[in-house]
This record gives sequence, structure tokens and C-alpha cells, in this order.
Amino acid sequence: AGRQLGSEAYASARVTKAPRHAPAATLTLSRALTASTAAALTVRTGNQYALAKPAAASEPSGVALTLTGKRGAQGDFRVEAAVGLHQSHVTAKYTHAVDAHLALVGGATVTASARGVHDVACRVGVRAAVSDWTTAGWRVDFGLASGVVATLHVRRLGQRLRLPLVLTPGLDLGVVAAAALAPVAVALAVNTAVVAPRRRRAVRQRLAELRDEQLAQLHQQKRRAEEAARLMAPQAERSQRAARAAGGLVIERALYGDLPFAVAAQNSNAVAAALDAAAASRAALAQADRQRACDVTVPLAALVAGDQLVIAAGASKRFLPGFYDPAFGDPKALFVRYSFRGATHEVVVRDDEALAIPLKAHSIIAG
Repeated sequence: AGRQLGSEAYASARVTKAPRHAPAATLTLSRALTASTAAALTVRTGNQYALAKPAAASEPSGVALTLTGKRGAQGDFRVEAAVGLHQSHVTAKYTHAVDAHLALVGGATVTASARGVHDVACRVGVRAAVSDWTTAGWRVDFGLASGVVATLHVRRLGQRLRLPLVLTPGLDLGVVAAAALAPVAVALAVNTAVVAPRRRRAVRQRLAELRDEQLAQLHQQKRRAEEAARLMAPQAERSQRAARAAGGLVIERALYGDLPFAVAAQNSNAVAAALDAAAASRAALAQADRQRACDVTVPLAALVAGDQLVIAAGASKRFLPGFYDPAFGDPKALFVRYSFRGATHEVVVRDDEALAIPLKAHSIIAG
């Protein structure tokens, strides 16, 4: 059972009962120290408190303090200090991700009791993603009292297979170098020279395929939008001619897409700022990449009703009739140049921003 204690702390309790053994309880309190570091205090009662034969006590009691966290984007570390009735230890482990598919693992453990230090052991290994569902690794553990043991481990779909190999009963640095450093060096070399370039080529090929698919969808959306604009054009042209004759709202030019406008005026003089904004937008219009923006003058003019045009905020404007997305994945904006009562107006709104015209604030001519 577990419970959240505020936004940065958590507590859990667990009780286990093995056959012919007394129950054992574990209490864990954890807390986030920083954005990338957390600490945990674990108390285990064990089952050695039971009045039974010593062999029946399978889970020792103890208290452990654990610190886990990340170091940058590639490093994970774990440090634990545990104190028990019969044995205590300090363990440090560090994992360095070479890339998304290969990681190096290293660590050290010091084990002691009331009689003194029992063993000082280290481990070096490498772990690699063989496929989307399979991970394989090679690890070598070596210590003063534990000798040299190599372990081949494979994990697939939650199932684990471990094959330990005792290389020497005592510590032999030559065996450690041959069993640990050589495989790690080979794994790094193969990953750098063969596996990583192959994966990069596969990614580039997939990106090219996605670009082709996106381009095909863009052409299809563009054809639909152009067909919709052609259907809107006769009615939009008639209403715009009538509005021009009456001095009403006329959409002169409208562009939608990845527009290079910088319309935030820095000039304290309102008239000069408006003129500067108009000049900047006209220059951007002249240099606009047609592949990044589309002309939506007719679709926007078709939305004018009673010398007013209002588009609500929230949804992307690419869903409007006659619109399409000419710059997939990039921030988009809508530029509108319109005339109203003989004055020219300009406005730029973000893709999800509301548009309401005409407004006096959009005028670029002093009045």
C-alpha cells in the first residue's frame, strides 16, 4: 500500500509472508530533493525476530538510505547505505547512456559486519538493445573475496535469463581486463562503426519517407482547398465589389502559414510604428516562400458578413474552408490586409488566436 504525502513525498508499506516463516514488513519513505534527485529511507523488520531456528530466518532486518538521480541527459546514479543486524553495506552504481541503445554500467560495493570488512567488490558491464523487445548485457563482478564472475543476461518481453560464469575463485586483474574491458571496448567500437551509422541511415530513410508522405498529403489538402476557394470565388467577388463601392470591409490580401513577419512595433510614435509595421509586412510579403504560406484571400472574404469578420480562438485555422496546412509542424500565423471606409488596415494573428475585424487599431494611416 502507498500514499502520496504532499507533492514531493511518498510513503509505502508492504508485508510479506513466506511458508514456514514469520511475516516481514517493509516501510519506505521517499522524497524528491531536486528536480533530478530523490532520496528514500527503507526500514525492514525481517523475520529474524521470530522464535524459530536460525535457518528459518530468510529475510534479514535493516535500515537503508538510498539516493537516486540523474546527471545530465546521459547519466543515472544510485547510492545506498544499509545497516543490518548481521551485515551492512555501501553500494554505488552509475549508468552512462552512450546513446539510446547502448549503456555502460559500473559500480562498487563494500560489505562489512561487526567483525570488520568482508569484501570490496566492483562491477563493469555493458547493456545494449538488440531489438525493440530484447535487451542483452554482459557484466563482470570482481572482488577481494568473491573472485571474478561474468554474467550474461537477456531480457525479452519482461522475461529474464541470466547465465553466471565463475571465471576465477580469487581476484585476478588479468582475467578482469580480458573479461570486462575487452568486451566493453568491442561493444563501443561496433556501436560506433557499425550499429550507430546503420541506425542513422534507417532514421534518415524513414524521415525521407515521412516527408514524401507529408508532401503527398499537402498536395491533396492543397487541391481540396483550391477547389473550395474556386467554389467560393463568384459569391466572394460579388460581395467584395459591393463592399468596396459602399466603403465597407474588403479583404485585399490574406496569407496563412509560416510567415516571417515581425509586427511588434518598437516605435513610441503610434503613426510611425504603424507605418513601420506596414513596410515590414510588405517586405516580408515580397520575400515569402510560397511553399511555407498559402493565399487565403478568397476563403477569408467569403467569411465576411455585414462588414464584419470574426474567427474564434482555440482551433487551428487550417480547418477553415479553403485553408490548408502549408507548413506542417511549424508555428503558423494569419496575415490580413483589408480596407474599411477608405483606410488600409493590417493585422497578424497566431494560428490559435482570435481574429476580429475591422478594428481602428489595425489602421496604418493616421486618422
